[in-house]
Amino acid sequence: MITEEDKQIALDCLKSVLALIHERRYKELGTVVDEIHHDRLDEILEFIEESIYPYVIDGFDPEVEYYMQESKEQKRLWLEYPLTSCGVTIFGILFMVFEYTDNGVVKIIDTIDAD
Repeated sequence: MITEEDKQIALDCLKSVLALIHERRYKELGTVVDEIHHDRLDEILEFIEESIYPYVIDGFDPEVEYYMQESKEQKRLWLEYPLTSCGVTIFGILFMVFEYTDNGVVKIIDTIDAD
């Protein structure tokens, strides 16, 4: 069963990922997540630069709106975050997965999609 502590780990990871994106430190994303599940990472970064970053006012607001869904059978937590800055939703949704294993949590950026 996924605990409140597990959910806090996911939220803290989300905040770290958003801070790195906001600061345009994309190459450091691998320091806060274990995997990036997207074979077109360059396209994701280009999408961020062209379609998301120009609309970020003062950083991202992870407390504003995010969705978590738990899969008890697979010991996973899915997190969807509509990219939001200063209370305004901008173009894109960040999808993350947290897999809970015997060796700890595996933090994964699944993708960033246009909404």
